[in-house]
Amino acid sequence: MKFEIKSILIFVLFISYLNSSIVIKLGSYSNKDNIKRELLKLDNTIKNSNSIIFEDNLYRAYSKVFDNEIDAKAKLELYRKVFNDAYIMHTTNNNKQIKHNIVINKNPTIKKIENIDKEKVINKEDILTVQHSSKIIKPINTNTLNSIKLTKLLIGRTLYFAPNKITKNSQKMLIKISFEKGGIVNYTPIMGKFPPLSMRYYIEGEKLYITRSTPNPYQFIKLEEIFFEYYLLSKYSMGKKISMLRYYTNQENAQAYLNSFRF
Repeated sequence: MKFEIKSILIFVLFISYLNSSIVIKLGSYSNKDNIKRELLKLDNTIKNSNSIIFEDNLYRAYSKVFDNEIDAKAKLELYRKVFNDAYIMHTTNNNKQIKHNIVINKNPTIKKIENIDKEKVINKEDILTVQHSSKIIKPINTNTLNSIKLTKLLIGRTLYFAPNKITKNSQKMLIKISFEKGGIVNYTPIMGKFPPLSMRYYIEGEKLYITRSTPNPYQFIKLEEIFFEYYLLSKYSMGKKISMLRYYTNQENAQAYLNSFRF
């Protein structure tokens, strides 16, 4: 029996609150054969409609794109019979005008596009095409991003942050972070070794400063991109990017993201 995961090209879906398209994140694996083996266990009705992305040195499996959450929920339990932590990826609830792009490609004749390479792995019983990509989900364009104010995204909000790149279980961390209107930010650990903490925060233009005293102009946090279900912010020190964090608006999405890793 041959099993084929459709290869990926450029298929752009614009996501909005009034007309959402949704994907199910199945899991992230460090071993290509393991994720392939798990996909073969899926029910025949959903076995041949999934995508694998090689991203940040991990193989990530996604379902097909659904037109609405009702259709995605109808298939979710089938996926969870194999991928226990599969979850529906929801949009961030920041601004109804923000549109997101999901990049999925189904034309096997193009070998490279926008720095995306494909790798074919052929075994006796199945054929697997793996997409090499820096992102399955593209951010909004830079011009739109520059018009978004950090004050609107953060002040008075409760978010949940996790590392952007995880390569082993010990790196999993989830922190609840609350930006009070009075300029105090509170950190509450949910997963990982991180003490409860309260700090001062300041926002100047595109830069976020979090400190115990006077802000250091050479150490700040900056919004990099807004993706389908999280904000990506980077910490800078002396002009260099030193870390990247995902800020989720929904704790369930953040927890599901961490649970989906298999090392």
